Amino acid sequence: MASGARIDVVAALMVFIGSGAGGVLRYGIDALVGGRSASAMPWGVLAINVTGSFAIGLLGGMVERESLRALVLIGLLGGYTTFSAFSRDTVLLAQQGRWGLGAMYAVASVALSVGACWMGMKISGGE
Repeated sequence: MASGARIDVVAALMVFIGSGAGGVLRYGIDALVGGRSASAMPWGVLAINVTGSFAIGLLGGMVERESLRALVLIGLLGGYTTFSAFSRDTVLLAQQGRWGLGAMYAVASVALSVGACWMGMKISGGE
């Protein structure tokens, strides 16, 4: 670890608790929404990504206390979906007038993430 860098134990504990709750919430929503459809479309994951993106957009500017940000924004929503953080970062770039960078980030994030998943599946034989 770099000199002067410290881990805030309270924040780390909040992230731990929040991410566990977010993971369980994701599991439940995916089972509830996805389990009701015979379609190949991953409706549960789509619902999770959209609601997670809405939640981080709504709460990102409202939650100011660092421990609560660690619990809700990083932990809960991070465990629920990291797509929410990607969405917020993209919107923040756009709000800063950095449209080109935001578009590049969005396209690169989706293309590289999907490509990395495909490659991982190819390597593991789980295609």
